[in-house]
Amino acid sequence: MLMPRLALLLWLLPRRMRAAWGLLAVTAFGVLAAVTIMALGAMYSQALAEAGLRHALAVTSPVVINTQIVVRNRPLGPEDYAALRANVEDIIEQDVGYLLRYRN
Repeated sequence: MLMPRLALLLWLLPRRMRAAWGLLAVTAFGVLAAVTIMALGAMYSQALAEAGLRHALAVTSPVVINTQIVVRNRPLGPEDYAALRANVEDIIEQDVGYLLRYRN
C-alpha cells in the first residue's frame, strides 16, 4: 500500500514543481528573507546592549570606587559565578588592594 503511493508521489512531485516553480522560488526567497531579518534583529539587539555597557563603563570616572553593574535576565551558574568572582577580586586587588593589605 505504501509503495504505490510513494511511486505516485515521485511521479507527481517533479511535474507539480515544474508547473509552480515561480511560486516555489518566491516562497523560498520569502522564507530566507524572514529568517535573515529575524537573525539580524537578534544580533542588532545584542550589539546595542554591549555598546550600552561599553558606554556606561567609558563615561564612569576612574576615581569612582563604587561602580555597580546590574545584569538582568541572565542566570548565573556556579561556574559562571566563580569566574565572575575571580575577575572582580582581581580588579579589586589591582585597584584598591593596597587599602585592604594593612587593615586589622
